Amino acid sequence: MTKTNNLQVAETILHQLGGIHQLTAMIGAHSFTGSSKGNGSVTFKWKADAKYGANAATVTLEASDTYTVKFFKCHGYNISEVTALEINDVYADMLVEMFEESTGLYLSL
Repeated sequence: MTKTNNLQVAETILHQLGGIHQLTAMIGAHSFTGSSKGNGSVTFKWKADAKYGANAATVTLEASDTYTVKFFKCHGYNISEVTALEINDVYADMLVEMFEESTGLYLSL
């Protein structure tokens, strides 16, 4: 994969979660960052209160064509991984449901 394709992976992940506008409207998502490292990933933060204090996530495409989702607590420059909320082997059609169950936040009405 080229870097362009990997950044397209980030766009695809966001689309699978409902799109940037939907994420912004529903949970106050912001600071979207795509990465071309590995197979591609996207990281974003949100303003809504989630379970376990998580307010950021990274969704990474794995070689197995599944995703790994890691949740974080970000306060200023302090970032800590919420280890209880690292989920592996997530298929694309499971992303929204997994995010909603893990955070208690809804991505659609």
